Amino acid sequence: MVGKLRIKFKIEAIDNACLVARAAHLMTHGEFAEGYSLIRDMQGSDFLTALRMLAEQEAMVMAGGFLYVINFGAGAISFDEGVAAR
Repeated sequence: MVGKLRIKFKIEAIDNACLVARAAHLMTHGEFAEGYSLIRDMQGSDFLTALRMLAEQEAMVMAGGFLYVINFGAGAISFDEGVAAR
């Protein structure tokens, strides 16, 4: 029973994170009312959990990008005068 509760919580947390991300996109692209309506009835703790998940995802994406550049170089946008990547 505990395993099913954890899975249900994780699915709800991911669903809330998707709603918050969609709402943020709408609110920053001129559709504030529609974005707000997605998150209006969300509990505060669920909202904060979703924000934390999005922040962690963004941090992982940034870290992955930095590791890629460190390993393979910047490529076409490089400012190092064409030094070839390893």
